[in-house]
Amino acid sequence: MTTTRDSATARPHPDRSTSGSGLPQDARRNGYHSTALFGPNTPRVLQFLVNLRNLSPAQIKLVTGTWNQASPLDRALAWAHLATAAKPEHPVMAAASAARRAAMQTARAAGQDDWAFWAAAWDAAAAVAAGDLADGDYQTLTHPLGTVMPALNGHASTTGGRRPAGQVALGR
Repeated sequence: MTTTRDSATARPHPDRSTSGSGLPQDARRNGYHSTALFGPNTPRVLQFLVNLRNLSPAQIKLVTGTWNQASPLDRALAWAHLATAAKPEHPVMAAASAARRAAMQTARAAGQDDWAFWAAAWDAAAAVAAGDLADGDYQTLTHPLGTVMPALNGHASTTGGRRPAGQVALGR
């Protein structure tokens, strides 16, 4: 039986192909549908999770401070809009849950155990996974992490794949 602690280092089944560095392309080639993870925005969510794990303690503090300054009412409205607009093929809660877990591990390793960081990651991952969320709601949910991940600023449906120079892509 695999425990939670062991699952991070669990080996793939020897009879199954696993995807490599080009996750979405390799997954499709090996017969796995990358949309099964987080919907059509899986590449963006996966890149977000990687970027989340690379944040420094100072960046975590900045995100936490920004999240604490945000309006709880605006967040609640954005989540209400997300919940009513979410499509079944966009598993936003799975993305949010994965981000929360990654944020908890990152914060713990950095000695920054503040639940506001976990909440900011939860919000941002859900917005990224949702894809076609209204821009105002997307900004409300991604802004705290957007202060340290500029690629979150803007919206997938409005950037058309373009981003200002110097910003990291979120895997389009």
